Amino acid sequence: MADTLKVTFNESTNTSTEHECVPTNVDSTKTVLSIIICNTDASDDAEFDLYMFGTPTGGSSNNFRIYNNQSLPALSTFIHNSKIIVMPNEELRFIQSGSTTASPVHITTSYLDQT
Repeated sequence: MADTLKVTFNESTNTSTEHECVPTNVDSTKTVLSIIICNTDASDDAEFDLYMFGTPTGGSSNNFRIYNNQSLPALSTFIHNSKIIVMPNEELRFIQSGSTTASPVHITTSYLDQT
């Protein structure tokens, strides 16, 4: 088994676009090491959802929330540094939620791709 350290960078500017923090892959398991979410908007607060999307082995297709309507004040940074396992056929997604859209919100995800 080989482990490859990878990183994704996403920029969210609205509440209608989902972003793949860890893309789906049928051949590998991924271990998320950290997720850094930075609200660069000087005046608008934001809320976000972070969730697993896909069909885990033997399961049904569902969204499993890790964070739901998590507050992200203007000019602040949220850091998640507990490990999250992303199994084959799953992906980790981010979307701004709530009624206020901060623009832009930057999402940096580091993970091990284990093949």
